[in-house]
Amino acid sequence: MKQFKRTAVSICCLVLLVSCTDFSGKRAPKSANGAAPPDLEIKKDFRSVAYSGSEKRWEALATNARVYQNQKITELTHVRINLFDGAKITAHIEAEKAYLNSVNDSVDLVSNVVLHSTNNTRLHTQRITWDNRRNKLVTTNRVWISRNNGDWISGIGMEADLALDNIVIYKEVDQGKTYGPVSR
Repeated sequence: MKQFKRTAVSICCLVLLVSCTDFSGKRAPKSANGAAPPDLEIKKDFRSVAYSGSEKRWEALATNARVYQNQKITELTHVRINLFDGAKITAHIEAEKAYLNSVNDSVDLVSNVVLHSTNNTRLHTQRITWDNRRNKLVTTNRVWISRNNGDWISGIGMEADLALDNIVIYKEVDQGKTYGPVSR
């Protein structure tokens, strides 16, 4: 009986060993620390368009994209996002980086973010998020907002609509009027 048990255990170990062995010779790619890399797809000259029904909502253009399928995040570099109302562009945003979340359709824009609206308002900040659930741009960072008539305001934290028609600044820092063309 002992011999039977040893033979059965040996056969089970052999089956387990054979079933867990990859005989193809291929190995899963590993990163420098030995862990498997994220589910990643890299794209050049990236373009993505989002629709609401048949209407175009926005179009994202970037020089590079890193698409993380498992996390449902796309990291973009050197980004321009055109925002639409029907067929008309209502604003465009430029940033060094952006993170598109395909679960909740939010967009985090990072580093040298500039939003130009068609009502001649311009917003500058280092980080801002499009909260798709609330249809608002929100940030807790410093912002600088200017209009072509020379009016400007700076503050810390804000929320606004995409057209920059309705802006709430959480903490106003300074405001004023410049004369001549506004540049920043």
